[in-house]
Amino acid sequence: MENRADRGLEKEALEILKEIKEKTISRVDEVEKKIDNVEKALAEIKSKVKLAPESSKEKKENFLKWFIDVVNKAHTEGTDNQGGYLVPEEHRYDIIRVIEQSGVIRPRATVIPVNTDTINLKTLASGVSVSWTNEAASISEQSATFGNVAVSVKKMAAIAKFSVELLEDANVDVAKFLVTLFGEAIAREEDRVALKGNTGGTDPFDGLLYASNVAELSLQSGNTSFSDVTADDLLDLAMKVKTTERSRGVYVMNPEVLNVIKKLKDSNGNYIYQNPGANAPATIWGYPVVEADQMPSLSDDAADTAFIAFGNLKHIYIIDRKKMTVATSTEAAFTTDEVVVKVTQREGISVAPVSNVLARLKTAAS
Repeated sequence: MENRADRGLEKEALEILKEIKEKTISRVDEVEKKIDNVEKALAEIKSKVKLAPESSKEKKENFLKWFIDVVNKAHTEGTDNQGGYLVPEEHRYDIIRVIEQSGVIRPRATVIPVNTDTINLKTLASGVSVSWTNEAASISEQSATFGNVAVSVKKMAAIAKFSVELLEDANVDVAKFLVTLFGEAIAREEDRVALKGNTGGTDPFDGLLYASNVAELSLQSGNTSFSDVTADDLLDLAMKVKTTERSRGVYVMNPEVLNVIKKLKDSNGNYIYQNPGANAPATIWGYPVVEADQMPSLSDDAADTAFIAFGNLKHIYIIDRKKMTVATSTEAAFTTDEVVVKVTQREGISVAPVSNVLARLKTAAS
């Protein structure tokens, strides 16, 4: 009797377990279906909703964090065998942005990104002839002739010393300070070479005041000082640039020289310099004025010296190799417990490959 009763209980227990198992499996299937439905709904929502892009502030902070991390990494681990850490393209533009905001030339020049160390710029050596002809008569042919100006990319290095403690305790604010410091320094050098670079000296490129293809006007004989410039001289300088480019032309000069120009008047007694208005820049003879600290100042006053320029600055070309590196060294300043940080930029500069688009004014030789 007991065995029969036990078998009955066992059978009943198995049936209960089977029922529980079936209900559990059914419940799991229902849950899985609901999960699938939720996932499909989320996927549909994501496909319709455009996620907000990373803000410019977030991008800037990410770059600053990257910069200070690289400086610290270079400081603690040493630079790689390429002489520095390559700045990623998306971060390089943060330094370039500082250069554009601080410099005079880059925001007004034509910037050409390249992937090689040399680029050939085309120059128009001769134009196209135009003639009138009778019906069925032959037409003279003449093609435009182009020349080549080869521009090689050079390395420009900005170097500064910082205390070890500054870099060890560095944060985003310190990184911002470093980036601004290097960006402004590169902008000053870029302006200097683009405006008054001289390959006859130690510069890698000829700037606006020395480039051979820039039109040149000298003050009248005997006028050997910057202060000898006249209102007519400035008007004649503008006329050196061809009409199509003159309308986009600007005067470029040092603020100290501009102060001299502000006192000049035309034949009717009107000042040729006009102060900037609400939506208009300062002008000389109706053309905008660009102040550049890297142009010759009054301390550079001398005979046979170029000191003012005019024209369309788009005809200054910056060849951007898109390669910037960051490197550090503790050996150069070992005794002072400082770290030397170096930012290297590769670029080339070419001024006025085309003639009569830029002009410069210089003092008389005697």
